[in-house]
Amino acid sequence: MKKLNFKLSPLFVVCALSLSLSAEAETYQELRLKAFSEAEEMSVRWNSLMQMTKMKKNESVMDLKKALSSNTWYMRNAGLIALDSINPTLAYDIAKKQLNDPALVVRSAAVDILVKNKNKTAEVREILWKEIHSKKNKVKSKSLWIRPQISQYLAAEPMPQEREKFLSLADEKDDEIRGIAQTALQKLQKN
Repeated sequence: MKKLNFKLSPLFVVCALSLSLSAEAETYQELRLKAFSEAEEMSVRWNSLMQMTKMKKNESVMDLKKALSSNTWYMRNAGLIALDSINPTLAYDIAKKQLNDPALVVRSAAVDILVKNKNKTAEVREILWKEIHSKKNKVKSKSLWIRPQISQYLAAEPMPQEREKFLSLADEKDDEIRGIAQTALQKLQKN
C-alpha cells in the first residue's frame, strides 16, 4: 500500500478552522434558540443554557442575563447557576438581587451562591439575618425550606454578637428552626 504524502496549505487550514468556528457558532445559536423557546420543555431549555455556558463561557454572559430576567423561574435559576460557574463575582452581585425573586428555588440558589463567597462572610451573614425573617420565606407560621437552609449556614459558625438573634430563633414555633438555633447557642456557650 502506497503512503500518501501531502502538505496542508495554509489556506486549507484557515478554511478548516473557519468552518469549525462557524459550526460552533451555529451550535451555540441552535442551543440559544432551544434555551429561549417557550415551546421547549424545561429540561431541554435548562440543558441548552448550561451547554451554551460551557461552550462560550464569558461570551454567554449576555444570554445568561437574559435568562435571569425571564418570566420562567427555571430559566432564572439556570441563569444564576450557570453564571456562578463562569463568573462567581458577578453571580454574587446578582444573587443579592435574586434574594427577592418570587420563586423559592431561585432564592435558594442565591443563598448557596452568597454562602460560597468566603471573602464577604460578614456581609453575607448580615444579608441572611434579614432574609431569615422575611415574610416571603414563611407561610403562616411555617418556614419554607430556605429558612432552615439559611439557619444551617448561620449556625455552622455562630458569632458571639449573634447570641440574641439565635435566642429569638430558639423561641420560634418551627421545630426545625428552633433546633438549629439551639445547636448554635450550645456552640456559643462552649466558646
